[in-house]
Amino acid sequence: MIDIKEKITKAHPYLERANSLFDQARYDKALAEISKATALAPEVWLYHFAEGNILLKMGRLEDARKAALNALKLKAADSDSWLLLGVIEKALGNFRASAKAYSKSAELHEDPSVLTMLASVQATFDLGAAKQSAQRAVELDPDWDEAYKALKEINRRITEGQPT
Repeated sequence: MIDIKEKITKAHPYLERANSLFDQARYDKALAEISKATALAPEVWLYHFAEGNILLKMGRLEDARKAALNALKLKAADSDSWLLLGVIEKALGNFRASAKAYSKSAELHEDPSVLTMLASVQATFDLGAAKQSAQRAVELDPDWDEAYKALKEINRRITEGQPT
């Protein structure tokens, strides 16, 4: 039986090629390469995460979601995988699921950009929670313009009594 280090040694060049092809926007070829890495070492969360990113760029959202969930099964405490899942769920129109994923990402690594994305999806169903997320983003980075814009829009909607 091949140990995990040997699997990673064999699979890693495929990840490197996939990343290079991804950077060149050659997503079909990138997917072919990362699929080889995943086949060689399916227990490595990073390969599933990379696959999810590629599939997202290709617009294959359901497949991207499966890949992100596979990454999270292997490494539940990865903020980037939760962020990826949040982006995918938002693209699918699943705003509550997106908010849950963004929230988990922010729990693991509090980041103003993630909190701003969280606020934007929360604003579709809970303006109070959206305001709290945007305010926290502003607190973390007072220079983060996107957080200020989101907070201003949320406050405007609250003041005008707009429903979520």
